[in-house]
Amino acid sequence: MEQRSVILLSSLSALLMLISVQAAKIGYGTKPCTQGKEYNRCGSSCKPSCDGETACLAKCEQGCYCPAGTLEDGDGKCVKKADYCKGNMTYADCGNDCGHICPSRFHKRFVCPKTHFPGCFCNSGYVHLGDRCVLPQDCPKLLPFPRPGTSY
Repeated sequence: MEQRSVILLSSLSALLMLISVQAAKIGYGTKPCTQGKEYNRCGSSCKPSCDGETACLAKCEQGCYCPAGTLEDGDGKCVKKADYCKGNMTYADCGNDCGHICPSRFHKRFVCPKTHFPGCFCNSGYVHLGDRCVLPQDCPKLLPFPRPGTSY
């Protein structure tokens, strides 16, 4: 009877160890993901870049991440890329806003960087004015530089 108990306890111990390993692999015991996120055993919190590289060391970290085709908004919720940008803007994985800004006094001195990056960009026919996109005719009129001794 004693030998049978030892075999039974050994088998039970091995089974429990196997169950705990499998539970760890599927994330059992972790907090459930919220706000549209999904659990990933080997995700990365690194931000993507246009050349396919990441801006940080791509670590394998378990946790809750937005699913493919979505982005995390400012409130931590996952939203579709099509719904990420507001007001005459569209999200692009790799874009550049050069040449799509309202003219300013400093416009001629502005050197457009050749870099591209993911983000919200003005829809066709619109230009940037601060953090929003407007029609070119809605850009503020340029005022000349004030002459010394005068003010506006």
